[in-house]
Amino acid sequence: IYVKDLTDICVTDTGKLATLMDQGNKNRAVSSTMMNATSSRSHSIFTIKVSQKADKGAGCFAKINLVDLAGSERQKGTQATGKTLQEGANINKSLSA
Repeated sequence: IYVKDLTDICVTDTGKLATLMDQGNKNRAVSSTMMNATSSRSHSIFTIKVSQKADKGAGCFAKINLVDLAGSERQKGTQATGKTLQEGANINKSLSA
């Protein structure tokens, strides 16, 4: 599967991880509707891989997936028009696939 602009970055401390997650959240598309002032118009997936080296023997490895799907909204409630309405229709379509 190809994901446009997907990045894989190795970090060694939690501060850098937090910075990258903040950056990713800032890159998300949002729009104001009557139901939500910052309605997410995009899905996001953060995959965090954690590894720990042991002094002797095998180390530990974990993989955490943080997934936030843009919500399904009814046009009647959002009163969306134009581009925001089209984005909502695309979001609803992507969630039903």
